[in-house]
Amino acid sequence: MVARVHRYVIHQLWITVGAAALFIVLIAIGENTDGSASLAYLFCALATVASWLMVSAIYMTWIIIRERAQKPSRPAIAVLTSTALVAGVLALWLGV
Repeated sequence: MVARVHRYVIHQLWITVGAAALFIVLIAIGENTDGSASLAYLFCALATVASWLMVSAIYMTWIIIRERAQKPSRPAIAVLTSTALVAGVLALWLGV
């Protein structure tokens, strides 16, 4: 039996694909430039990851509150947990 994919999971997928594409483009441009411009592109890529984390966390929290943490919101809880893990790894990597 095939489970139904929730609409908010598809929205989250598009948010993630867009952020990942922008991150890859910024990293590629940053690696191919010299000087301070390279560092600026890398910081913009890092800001893209931070923005993705913020948007994902707010969106999934809104879904969980809207669904009152019932069974349909379990994918949102999983995505929110994974976003928290990514934020923790990013904070450790940055030395915060």
